[in-house]
Amino acid sequence: MKKNITIIGLTVFVAINLVMNIIDRKTNKKIAYVRSQDLVYAYTGMKEMQLKFQDQSKTWEANLDTLKMDFQRAVAQYQNDAAKLTAQERLTRENMLDMQQKNVYKYAESIAAKSKEEEEKMLGGVLNQVNSFVEKYGKKNGYDLILGTTSSGSILYGEEAIDITQELIEEINIDYEGK
Repeated sequence: MKKNITIIGLTVFVAINLVMNIIDRKTNKKIAYVRSQDLVYAYTGMKEMQLKFQDQSKTWEANLDTLKMDFQRAVAQYQNDAAKLTAQERLTRENMLDMQQKNVYKYAESIAAKSKEEEEKMLGGVLNQVNSFVEKYGKKNGYDLILGTTSSGSILYGEEAIDITQELIEEINIDYEGK
């Protein structure tokens, strides 16, 4: 079974290569590739998004730290006062401390979820900007196809002559600065 899958995979690979070679010989298409991750992380818009996200995260963390310190002070105050309190007062204060601790946990969970959501939203926006720019760049410069490398290896090899990553980085940042 495993051998059959390997044979089928190799057959498909060879067939695709043959088709690509035939197409290449019959047409003179302008094709390039870009190192996608390099482009995204060198994009000024991405760098600004990361700084904005870090600032927001610091604010959330500072708020959480404040809530934690308030809770710790309340616990310390309760421990100092516990001997002087009646059973009913101790129970009331313990319930308040329990509620305060739950609020700290809820806030921590909330900012973790909000952080993930905001990061995905910002990254999605940046990726849309990059993809839109690559499309405009491709049309403007007469490309028939621009491929992107990924960490999963969609492009295993490409001649450096058709790697337009650096050109795109320069152009997208010029375009971004002009907005």
